[in-house]
Amino acid sequence: MKKLLLLPVFFVATVFLTGCPLETKVPIDAPEQLKVDITGKWQVQTDNNGGDIYNISKADNTQFNVKVLKGLDSGATYKTYFNRIGNQVFATVANMVDGDTHYTIFRFRKANDTIFVAAVSDKKVTREFNVPGDLKAFLKQNLQKDIYDEEDRMVKIK
Repeated sequence: MKKLLLLPVFFVATVFLTGCPLETKVPIDAPEQLKVDITGKWQVQTDNNGGDIYNISKADNTQFNVKVLKGLDSGATYKTYFNRIGNQVFATVANMVDGDTHYTIFRFRKANDTIFVAAVSDKKVTREFNVPGDLKAFLKQNLQKDIYDEEDRMVKIK
């Protein structure tokens, strides 16, 4: 398993059970201005309801800051933004590691005050992506295939 420090824990509640999210050197594409409202405090839902807690704030028109309030990487902040491919929305989480940006890609959907995310799995996608267009094309070709880890659920804390 990759060093835990490299994992953007924003969307990863079950990393030890389902494997690691795929990390790439390139994002899907530049951030898109999608109507996605995820600002506020969110808690990952676990069997004992004691999941990680995140505070999400708007960084600009296309990006969000995700601060880990409670969890494995408490105090860390990540940049997150969204891209649409077909009818699917993907969240890209950027993480600085030794001066390089690494990206983790998640299938994303939101229903009312609940966020559902599933990381693209490094066990199901073993190839490297060095050009953003290649990653985007791969995801477009595989929208309906099982290339994701188990879906996690986060609920907004009032």
